[in-house]
Formats: sequence, structure tokens, C-alpha cells
Amino acid sequence: MDETRRLMCIHPMKKDEHYLYTFPGKKTKLWRVVDHDMHGSEFFRIGIIHLAPGEGHGSTHVHENAEQFNYIVKGEGVLLGEGGKEVGRFRKGHVIFVPEGVPHGFVNDSEETLEMVYVCSKDAVLPVVDEMEPTVEE
Repeated sequence: MDETRRLMCIHPMKKDEHYLYTFPGKKTKLWRVVDHDMHGSEFFRIGIIHLAPGEGHGSTHVHENAEQFNYIVKGEGVLLGEGGKEVGRFRKGHVIFVPEGVPHGFVNDSEETLEMVYVCSKDAVLPVVDEMEPTVEE
């Protein structure tokens, strides 16, 4: 059996089983848990985002050639559309679907950390993190 094609149980917060991204001057964290480079995924990029209260993507961004969905594990917030305009609210248990090429963003306007799981197509460009180096963990 091809070693890259194996069943895995991944602990997303365990060191060496993810890439962690932190944002200068912010408390928000993003864990990239599954992708082609890390685990040989042929179809998905999967991660976890913890948006601190008052933080988020204040402006919208677009993923070309990729769809995305987010599952809200904890908390609530505002879904932003084109031009940063509010298009809806979400909370624990909701799913957000983002079609290819549609501007979107998220803001945690609550007083608790917003936790969400994201899944997008393997070749998705994630402008928020793809230009960053992972945070060095100690």
C-alpha cells in the first residue's frame, strides 16, 4: 500500500500535526490541519480558525477556483459579502457555503472566541495565510 494513502486520525492541536498561523497584533489563530503537502490530500484543505472577540477579516477576500464551507463549532459572528457589507449572521451549528469567486469575510462581534472548521478545495488560494510563514511553535 502507498504510504501516503493511509487512514489517519489527526489531533489538530498537537504539535507537528498541523501548521499554526498567528497574526501580528491579533489573538486570532488558524491551524492548517489537512492539505496535499502535509497528508497527501487529493481534494481538500481543512483547518480550524479561532477568531478572538472583535477580530476577523474586516475586508472581504476571494478564493479563485475553489469552493469553501465553514462549520461553526462555537460562538457567533457576522458574514460579510462584497465590499465588506453584512449579509447575515451565524452561530454555533451553522454552515457557511462560499461558492467559487464570491467575496466573503467573517467578523466575531461577540465576547467569546469564535471557533470554526473550514474545508475548501485542494488548490484553493487562501490569501489570508498563503502569503505567511507558519508560526514557530515552542
